[in-house]
Amino acid sequence: MRALAQSKYRIISTMRSRMVSITRNSFAAPDILPEWTLFAEMRVGDSRPLHADAARQTSDGWEENHTPWRTHVGLLYLNSAGVDFQGGNLLLPEISRTILPSSGLFVAFPSGRNHQHRVTTIESGTRLSFVVWSTGDASRCERGWLT
Repeated sequence: MRALAQSKYRIISTMRSRMVSITRNSFAAPDILPEWTLFAEMRVGDSRPLHADAARQTSDGWEENHTPWRTHVGLLYLNSAGVDFQGGNLLLPEISRTILPSSGLFVAFPSGRNHQHRVTTIESGTRLSFVVWSTGDASRCERGWLT
């Protein structure tokens, strides 16, 4: 059982490392580190409202939210819209982009207010993704990454 658990962790660690590496290279951000890793499952009725990962909009403008240290996010889709689920598209209105999740597709973008995004409602099936948020703050880095 222990060998199986270690094997699973190695897969997660490898995926996270590759996602951070691609994000670093894509955004010329060599100092970013993984801050939080999440396996995300969205089911029928789930959605995500328009938001930014490191800031929030108030009636007075923009301010830091509860995770202002986040610099980028990377999403690796584990299944496909139109096959495994309906809905669940990633919308990036600031750049007029709609991403239809497809198994193996990797999408990364900055976490600030200029990169607001939302996910449309899941109409059927289950949407699966592996998500890694990054930071430039080593004190916020996931445990074990720097050791």
